Amino acid sequence: MNRLAMVWAAIRGQQVPSLESPRHQGPVWWGQFGHIPQDLVQTPDQQLAVSVAWACVRAIVDPIAASELKVYEETDGKRTETRDWLYSLINITPHPQYTSQGWTEVMLTRSVVRGNSYAHIRRDGAERPHSLQPLDPDRMRADEEGGAIFYVYRD
Repeated sequence: MNRLAMVWAAIRGQQVPSLESPRHQGPVWWGQFGHIPQDLVQTPDQQLAVSVAWACVRAIVDPIAASELKVYEETDGKRTETRDWLYSLINITPHPQYTSQGWTEVMLTRSVVRGNSYAHIRRDGAERPHSLQPLDPDRMRADEEGGAIFYVYRD
């Protein structure tokens, strides 16, 4: 019952259900903060199958992916924009199978839906980075050993 209906019921002298009434209680799981019944849990892929969820993800990702990603270099506490190999790798040719916008969309969509995104840095014969291969975040695990973080990917 909305607030206006409750006011009119009170004016007419009718009984107004209290907020403690069983009529006003949500589902049983509602009061258990953080607990969602197993039959309502969805995988990220199932969530994206809902058109509204997909539209929200697209509304976040598309404008960012269409923008130029700037690279800065910090020297003596001063930040300056640079257009070195990293700028080229991210904004021009991140991977042979993707445009820069397509690659950014993949990485951002994975970040929005799964919380993180990872890319394998592929190097040429001289050990220079030449492409960034998107990796499935569900197969990545971050471990810490001796104060250093290393990543393990299940292929």
